[in-house]
Amino acid sequence: MTEVFDDVSINGNKLSKFDNITQRKAMFDTGSSTILTSETLGFYNFIHGSYQDDGIYHVPCDIKDK
Repeated sequence: MTEVFDDVSINGNKLSKFDNITQRKAMFDTGSSTILTSETLGFYNFIHGSYQDDGIYHVPCDIKDK
């Protein structure tokens, strides 16, 4: 299961504020132990994410809440 979020904020920071993210759309791929709303979901996970062929930055996480 995947969900796409626009204008995503992580810990109060828009994705566009991260130097290695050039657009404000990210797809959070479920399956890891990270919770989207957790304070632990931060820059570390974005480093380990990646842009895919669809042009969206994919971040591994487990979506528990929106």
